[in-house]
Amino acid sequence: MSLAIGGILLFALPLVLPSYLGAVCLS
Repeated sequence: MSLAIGGILLFALPLVLPSYLGAVCLS
């Protein structure tokens, strides 16, 4: 269970982080 969540996080983090940082810089 935790391994699946970790895999999802490792896959999603690089996709979410740039957009999150972009939103923080723009605001």
